[in-house]
Amino acid sequence: MDSILNSRRVKPPAQPPTTNLPQLNLRRCADVKPEHITWLWPNRIPRGKITLWCGDPGTGKSIGTMDVAARVSTGASWPDGTHGSVPGSVIVFSAEDGVEDTVVPRLMRAGADLTKVHVMESITHIDPTTGQTVHRAFVLGEHVPLLEQAVERIGDVALVVIDPVSSYGGKVDSHKNGDVRSMLAPLTKLAADHDIAILMVTHLSKGAGGKALYRATGSLAYVAAARAVWMVARDLDDPKRRLLLPAKCNIAVEVTALAFSIMGDASGPFVAWEGVVDMTADSYLKSEATRQADIAKGDDDSVLAEAVAFVQEQLKDGPVLAAELQATAKAQSIKFRTLERARKQLRTKARKRDGTNKWEVCLPDQMDVKSAKPPVTRNLGDVGEVGGVDGHTAAPSKRKSAKSAAVRLGEHVDAYFAKRTDIKPAARFPIHVVCDWLGNTEAIAQERYLQTTDADFEAARNPQEKATRNPARGLSETPCMAAHEATEHQKTPYFQGVSQHSMAEAGFEPARGLPPFGF
Repeated sequence: MDSILNSRRVKPPAQPPTTNLPQLNLRRCADVKPEHITWLWPNRIPRGKITLWCGDPGTGKSIGTMDVAARVSTGASWPDGTHGSVPGSVIVFSAEDGVEDTVVPRLMRAGADLTKVHVMESITHIDPTTGQTVHRAFVLGEHVPLLEQAVERIGDVALVVIDPVSSYGGKVDSHKNGDVRSMLAPLTKLAADHDIAILMVTHLSKGAGGKALYRATGSLAYVAAARAVWMVARDLDDPKRRLLLPAKCNIAVEVTALAFSIMGDASGPFVAWEGVVDMTADSYLKSEATRQADIAKGDDDSVLAEAVAFVQEQLKDGPVLAAELQATAKAQSIKFRTLERARKQLRTKARKRDGTNKWEVCLPDQMDVKSAKPPVTRNLGDVGEVGGVDGHTAAPSKRKSAKSAAVRLGEHVDAYFAKRTDIKPAARFPIHVVCDWLGNTEAIAQERYLQTTDADFEAARNPQEKATRNPARGLSETPCMAAHEATEHQKTPYFQGVSQHSMAEAGFEPARGLPPFGF
């Protein structure tokens, strides 16, 4: 039975094709001889492969590639300390920098052997109709065979720099994967056949955050064709410093980022490499996106640090009303969100002020500290004269009745102020009493509540017409306090329980001069 089954599984050997139809070519792995990956710059730029450098304009991509080209031409050591290889020739495609004023001076400043560096300028051919020489732009999809002829003619080419690759795509749509892959396929084969490192340069797309592989301009096929992808960016903490950050390198065992700066002297600019940095392209983009979001909202590190210092300064002496803290922060151009982040960082606490409905803010170690500004009803000296005598020196019996009357009077005025914020309270009561009732500082009261009226100017011009103080009463009678009689206020629900008789005993005029509260 087994012999029958085995006989069915065995297929006859394939016969040679007898037609001109396309055939699928297969290669048995047992017939493949394994090879080690060779490196132009160990763990950073492989030979026989495509490497991609991407970054925003002005970050140092081009001058960095010229430093690499110079080291290849002389066989110098690499910036990370690894040994250089045998000196080799370099072919440079530069579409954005001038050869005479930029490319060659940078190569010279980097110490390149200029005899081994060749710059591609154009493609020339003879026009069959006119017999004249015609110059054309190099197109990757058409002229890679001409590049291969140049590589064979030079003989020791180790590196080809294409900066930027988008300038040599011709009519190919750089955003279509199929078109880009077809364009790069001959270049990939050229690198493998001649063991050449191809270093392509491209820009980053607009936006913030995301993965670095998706930020390269154009189709993802550029990133897919490259075996190593590096991003060149400015250091977020030091804009003069640049970073060469790994975004993709799946053929290297260990990959690290490098920092460098662009220095300059009388001979021109040059790259000064600094050392290894613990960062990747993805982590950099994440930090950059967070930084940009914070700056847009006014919450970058320096602004947040200033807000934290502000909150600490405001709360160092004890709890402060939340409304007062916000108003002071706004006056110092500290945004509300920044203030909230600073409070969160300091772990501040919010609680209601004793005896009021107002919220106050304090530091965690101030939770047992009483309010810095006790209610005015606890300090009769703040109320003013009571029965012609200061609250602190009044007789005990009168102080008790005066305190009760002051509490009710404060509630009465609070209710009135809650509905009428455009009144002129300083015309009736001392400024510190008004501020305690409103829960604000004198500066905020002067800015938002207190205004000079025509009656104030009139009283200043005619001091003899000012209302005199009644020695039998504790409150001054001013022109704006004579509009209504006490009987009107005794009808209102806000003043119930404080009779004219009890107020007189305490030395207060029973709400004389305040408008009726029955609205």
